[in-house]
Amino acid sequence: MWHKYLYDNFSANQTINSKKFLQTANEQVDDIINLLGLNNKRVKILDVPCGTGRHLVQFCKRGYKITGIEINRDLINIAKDLLAKKKLNAPIYQGNMNNLKKFAGKFDLVTNLFSSIGYFQNDKENEYAISEILKTVRHGGKAIFETTHRRYIDRVYSPITWHTDITNKTIIAETRCFDKKTSCMEGIQSFVDLKTGKTSSHYHKIRLYRANELKNIILKNGAKKVQLYSDLKGNPFDINQSKRLILIASL
Repeated sequence: MWHKYLYDNFSANQTINSKKFLQTANEQVDDIINLLGLNNKRVKILDVPCGTGRHLVQFCKRGYKITGIEINRDLINIAKDLLAKKKLNAPIYQGNMNNLKKFAGKFDLVTNLFSSIGYFQNDKENEYAISEILKTVRHGGKAIFETTHRRYIDRVYSPITWHTDITNKTIIAETRCFDKKTSCMEGIQSFVDLKTGKTSSHYHKIRLYRANELKNIILKNGAKKVQLYSDLKGNPFDINQSKRLILIASL
């Protein structure tokens, strides 16, 4: 379970808990509300995995009832701190998205954002995790998945990337390999604090999906309809150009 250790406090604060990511989450939640027409504040939402709680906090701030599930204890602590600072309350459980049986049929909407599927050892396990996520949605509800489009990676793949964050005085470097046969990307992301010399490195592996491939898996596991978009604003999906793949499943 590499995703249990993907981030610590240091690496999270350089990325998914940074000012930039927090602001993006604020905008994304507005986009999701508009895209889905979430006018009823009584809907029950599940965010899995919820990471640092950046989306969960924004939903909660707007008056929605939301629950988070996250496997990484460091991220759960960050999420709880974010809630406390804003004097908000939302339950967050430590758990894995391939075991959601106790949450089955309890939510009107489940969100799975920031390329948070495809984390398991093989296609069978990855499909099982998707099925577990879908089962948390009650009849008439929706699930939204937001991930990287496999065809985009075919165009832009690079084995090494790095950049310096001048604001945080940090170098972020990543080495990766992409197996086109299995559609799996794996690599190591490293962080170096230029001021203190502190470092942090984390392994990751993700199964990437083509649009129709993921759509068919979702339909196979209970969805009645799946809509595709290129972003959370609802712009049309372009199989050749879209970087992101958004799928909205109606159950």
